[in-house]
Amino acid sequence: MSEYRFSRCTESANAPQRLHWAVIGGDPRFVFNELATAIKAQVHPNALIDAIADLRAVLERIEQCAAVDPSDIKNITRNRDLWEMRFHLDTWGLIIRIYETEVRELPAHIVLLHAHQKVVDVRPEEIADLQNEQIDVATARWIEGRPSAWGLV
Repeated sequence: MSEYRFSRCTESANAPQRLHWAVIGGDPRFVFNELATAIKAQVHPNALIDAIADLRAVLERIEQCAAVDPSDIKNITRNRDLWEMRFHLDTWGLIIRIYETEVRELPAHIVLLHAHQKVVDVRPEEIADLQNEQIDVATARWIEGRPSAWGLV
């Protein structure tokens, strides 16, 4: 197993980074739509704009490598090519996970591969299994999109 790597988003010297939504199945908005679906499922329609604004503010801080706690973006043990962005927006009851990659050939880009609402209302052993399923989705997208740099080139 390779060594743990900190996300480049945790060091201000790496700013700015550009978040890039991976192109999945020819759709450049696929991962963004996953994120929107996760938010819509949890947040009342009247509060949706505010919840999205809160999440957007967090994503902008990540792009600027500012105010990011290293534990908010963790390198995945099962796949060191992936990081897990962890968002807890308690006001909205959201526990969002976004899986991303940071490849050397794209030093100013963070490629977002998969997004979902973390399931926590199950037995503890099921939480890990469900999380691993989500990591598997991101891993498959990493493998599939790597030759085309996930639509960046």
